[in-house]
Amino acid sequence: METDPFAIFNIEHFVCDTFKIDFIYRFGKPSPQFEMEVQYTNEPNVTGAPFNGAIFTNLEQNEKTSIVPAFDCSKRNLCTESEFKNLCEENTLKPDFTITLSNIGLRLESTTPGSDLRAWIWDIFETVTSEPFYTGVKTDIQVEDTSGSARLTVISNRGCFAFKDKPLKG
Repeated sequence: METDPFAIFNIEHFVCDTFKIDFIYRFGKPSPQFEMEVQYTNEPNVTGAPFNGAIFTNLEQNEKTSIVPAFDCSKRNLCTESEFKNLCEENTLKPDFTITLSNIGLRLESTTPGSDLRAWIWDIFETVTSEPFYTGVKTDIQVEDTSGSARLTVISNRGCFAFKDKPLKG
């Protein structure tokens, strides 16, 4: 779907309940192959701080962990049978980024305006990469060639999200 940055997994739960869905899967783009452990949870993290989102652990890269907070959330009251209401009422995000050479390949750096950003997720398409996806305001990536494209998805503290695609070579 053109309005979603990646496949969306909706989880409906009661506000007072916690959940944890954990699985391991292997996939390739078509190569290299990645083995990932995925946890969807709203349980507090190891420090006891509140958390709501997904934790991806790359089992083939020294168990590198990437966190993606929950986004595009909505609420409803089942007692009053209310309709779903989006928590992101006004999405003003305008993602943008630069692509420059780095000492290991390419550096992707967000230039997205705003102070309430919570997460930056980078997807690389149409070329072989060393990781399935990347996170952070900026990241260095290794690619087989620069014929592909990059997608930056930004997520705000309110769960709003937006994304932008650019070719790797300009």
